[in-house]
Amino acid sequence: MKKFLKVAGIVLGVIVLFFAVLAFWSVQALSDAQERVTPFMEQSVPLVATWDVNNFEALLTPEMVESAQSEKGQKVFKYLSKVGGLKSFSAPEVLKVSSISDISGTGTEIAIVQVNAEFDNGPGVFTFTLLETDSGYLIQGINLNSDFFLEEGT
Repeated sequence: MKKFLKVAGIVLGVIVLFFAVLAFWSVQALSDAQERVTPFMEQSVPLVATWDVNNFEALLTPEMVESAQSEKGQKVFKYLSKVGGLKSFSAPEVLKVSSISDISGTGTEIAIVQVNAEFDNGPGVFTFTLLETDSGYLIQGINLNSDFFLEEGT
């Protein structure tokens, strides 16, 4: 019985250690991403909030450029512009970091970043999906949530 308890204790210890290392790695990855993302977002948010894709086209992935310049994309940005001009925004917060790789083994990092902002017509929350490239980050997705859009519809 002593041998069984000893083995069970060792197995349990290894499992706890594994999860502790995993938690540490996760926190470290978020911290590293936060340091790299912050300067990019501080530059990008004011440009995106102009609602003119031509002002921030260089910050977008090729797929996002194509989508934003489509007729539907232009309508979306025109609708988003109703929230007004950007007054201020908070420091970006990295919510999640994921690594993906293709079949050739080439990996890249995707970061989900949230930025609280104050616009002419009220507060809003940006959520950006960023794709890491050799030269930094590119915006792969933009989402803006604001109560203004709820109030506007009534």
